[in-house]
Amino acid sequence: MNRIGIWVSSLLLLLALASSMLFVVDQRQFGVVYALGQIKEVITEPGLNIKLPPPLQNVTYIDKRLLTLDSPDTEPMLTAEKQRVVIDWYVRWRITDPLAYIRNVGLDEKAGANQLNRVVRNAFQEEINKRTVKDLLSLSRDALMNDVKSEVLDKVRGVKPWVVLRAVQRERKSVLMPIASARSPLPMLTAMPKKSKV
Repeated sequence: MNRIGIWVSSLLLLLALASSMLFVVDQRQFGVVYALGQIKEVITEPGLNIKLPPPLQNVTYIDKRLLTLDSPDTEPMLTAEKQRVVIDWYVRWRITDPLAYIRNVGLDEKAGANQLNRVVRNAFQEEINKRTVKDLLSLSRDALMNDVKSEVLDKVRGVKPWVVLRAVQRERKSVLMPIASARSPLPMLTAMPKKSKV
């Protein structure tokens, strides 16, 4: 009877050890294997993988899907003629180098989005400061968006990148609409369409 108990307990111990050594990487994720706190390996292909038990190696996951960053602020920017405008934008991005992303930002997706938000906002600020309201409302809007996109990509993919991302889109399909009151000395423009609550 003791032999059966020993066999059953050793079999359960082996199953527990095997289950702690196996992990699955989803096709929508990167698997990052840490060995004693240091990044040992980044797994990009989906499937079943093997690692050492948890005190020696741990696994964390990072999203590799296309993510959306929507402009959270409505703070006005000044044009070349000192007119206030509010720009509504969004960026589609994805993490292309998880090792560089973790080293520069960490595992938190929100931290990367916050840093990207700052870069995009600064790029818009620089480009809008160079243009007049007439330029923003004219057909040269595509040139503004291309300039902003190239500036963001230069900063994100720089010599010492703070995060490795790939900006894909940067324009919302909405028209800048004037919202000027007769008494207001500075007219305010906005590109934020009213969001309907469904």
